[in-house]
Amino acid sequence: MIKDAMGCDGIVLIAWEHQDIPGIANLILGNSTAVPQKWPGDRFDIVWIFDLQNDAYVFSQVPQRLLAGDGNTVISSDG
Repeated sequence: MIKDAMGCDGIVLIAWEHQDIPGIANLILGNSTAVPQKWPGDRFDIVWIFDLQNDAYVFSQVPQRLLAGDGNTVISSDG
């Protein structure tokens, strides 16, 4: 899946189970240090973004803030 997603032109959305998202991110970035390695089980209000810049992916997080009670913080390295 990662190879196919990275080979696409344009925007790709990957939605997966929380416990698997850090591993997917590690494969996209090629390391296990750029993203938090644990996704909190109560976070359903954030999007991880991987922008391709100069042949490398840059990671960022965007809190969605769509519903009352959604957080405005990113997921920290300690989960």
